[in-house]
Order: sequence, then structure tokens, then C-alpha cells
Amino acid sequence: MVKEEEYLLTNQEILGGIKSALGRGENLKQAMMSFYQAGYKKEEIEDAARAYLYLQRGIPEENVLAQQEKSLPKNNKESDKKLIDLNTKKEEERKNIERIKQERKFYGTGETKVPLIPGEKLKEIPKVVQKISGYESHPNPEKGKIMTLILVITLIILLGILSLVFLFKAELINFINGLFG
Repeated sequence: MVKEEEYLLTNQEILGGIKSALGRGENLKQAMMSFYQAGYKKEEIEDAARAYLYLQRGIPEENVLAQQEKSLPKNNKESDKKLIDLNTKKEEERKNIERIKQERKFYGTGETKVPLIPGEKLKEIPKVVQKISGYESHPNPEKGKIMTLILVITLIILLGILSLVFLFKAELINFINGLFG
């Protein structure tokens, strides 16, 4: 037989776990299944789920635990079906509320409020106009032509030097040997 205090402690652990799981975005059924797979008793999990649902309605936790203590779980198929129906309805309502909260969290309300410090004036931030270059406007086409002309002339001079090196290869080798030899 399980002692009453151990039962209440286990129930509180499960209740805390359910709150935590629901806070992470799981639904009540998933949280209950994870506790069942962890080895907790089905009755204890259902009690904790009922306690959570009562807490959502605003009844203090002590009252819920006292009610659970008085009425230990009964193996009644009708009450199980009613509990499942109640749980699914509550889950759907909670999912809708969570979905709305998530949408608000991601999309925001549109405005960001800045806390004001008393005695401090609001500073207006000047708006900066950004200059965006257009594809149609060419600021100085003659500058580009001059640069192209300089590069072409440099290329012609380098090609001339290369051709002179190949034409006068023997004389160039003798000249360099005479300088260093």
C-alpha cells in the first residue's frame, strides 16, 4: 500500500511535469503518455491531469489535492470516457489559445514601446535617405573610355616587348652574360 504522503508527492511531481510539458508546447495527452511510459501509475497521472484542469479554472491547488485525497480513483469506464471527452475539449481550447499566443509572439503587435525616463526628453532620430544606384544612369562614361584606352596601350607595349624578346633571344642572352660574366 502506498502511503498518503508519498501519493501526494508523486501527484505533485506529475502535476509539475505536466505544467512543464504544456509550457513547452506539448498537449496534455502527450504529457500524460510520457509519464505513463516513464512508469507512473495511470490513476496518479489522471489525478494530476484533473488537478491541472482544475487549476486552469482557478481553483487553488490545496483544494484540488484535498478533493483527490478524498475521492481516490475508481475504475469506472463511464467516468474514464467523460474524463477523456473533457480532456480532449480542454486540449482543443488550450491549443487554440496557444496558437493565438504563438501568432502574437511571432508576428508581434506592430509597435514596440520604449520605456520613458521621467525628466528626459524624447530625442528624434533623423531619418537617413539612402542613395540607391540606378541601372539607367551612368555618371561619367568618358572616364571609363579613358581607362580602357590606357589599358589597351599598356597591353600593346607589353606584347611588343614580348615579341622583341623572342626575336632577339640570342643577342639578349649574350648581352646579359656580358654584364655578369
